[in-house]
Amino acid sequence: MKVKDFELVDLGIDNSQYFQGFGCAFTPYTDCAVGIGDTPAEAFEDCLDQAAEMGVDTEDLEARIREEWGKVPDTPSVSEEYPDSEDTYYHIGVRWNV
Repeated sequence: MKVKDFELVDLGIDNSQYFQGFGCAFTPYTDCAVGIGDTPAEAFEDCLDQAAEMGVDTEDLEARIREEWGKVPDTPSVSEEYPDSEDTYYHIGVRWNV
């Protein structure tokens, strides 16, 4: 599936226990995915993997996101910032319409 329009959301660092979630309610979008990782770049890659599992053409989506946002940074690293914290990750979400 080709994505018509999208919104990338940097949700930042949060513990899984306290993460508020990510969805499409009260937005103009019909589908969404959220990715987690140690860094923003890892979370972005996980987010694309989640979208791919839903049948999205992620090559096209990734190219369009990088055109708009540029390179996704490798910092901060959650494991370096919070070395003693378990289940704490960087979160990135994307919403889209097909």
